[in-house]
Amino acid sequence: APPPTVRLLDATEATAMRRSRDEARAKRLEASRVAPRGPKALEAALATLDEADAVAVALLVAGILEKPDAEERRRLRVENDAFRRDLSGDAAVAALYALGFERRIDGADEVLLLVEPDPMADLDRWSAWFDTLKANRATVDAAVAARGWTGAVEARRRRE
Repeated sequence: APPPTVRLLDATEATAMRRSRDEARAKRLEASRVAPRGPKALEAALATLDEADAVAVALLVAGILEKPDAEERRRLRVENDAFRRDLSGDAAVAALYALGFERRIDGADEVLLLVEPDPMADLDRWSAWFDTLKANRATVDAAVAARGWTGAVEARRRRE
């Protein structure tokens, strides 16, 4: 069979494609700003997760608690293959928003970021943030256990 032909976009098509991409990005940013947050939103989001998403969320929260100052654990590139595989579904993203993640643009990257308060500037605020993170982990772990998925979390933890 002959190789497929590649057609270059003309300027109008390229502009329309960029505009469409930018509009979709703006909608996702707005959805992040208005997404429900907090314990009730987290419980509701966790109830809709499938096993793979719940395991990914549980491991993410545990990893952040292990090293809360490690931004690489709190910064998720939306275009990253692992993110797309493990956390990109609507239910998983809703759980991330409920946990406090915010969608942001960082250079060319679209990221979900859990912002850590500066403990040097305001230790009380940081302590409250960390206590909330611990409470959220307990909520996630309880939801995973209630659905019988604790073994799946442990198995994946061993693989990673």
